[in-house]
Amino acid sequence: MSFIHTADWQIGKPFVGIADAQKRALVRQERVEVSMSIGYEEIKL
Repeated sequence: MSFIHTADWQIGKPFVGIADAQKRALVRQERVEVSMSIGYEEIKL
């Protein structure tokens, strides 16, 4: 069994350094999707 520790990934990070609200939302969504895909790959093994 594998565990993915996500505390260091800062899933809810607001990315205040990105001025454009749409770009901030995109970056947050991509971070969540990557973490989900990593978890999915672990499950498939």
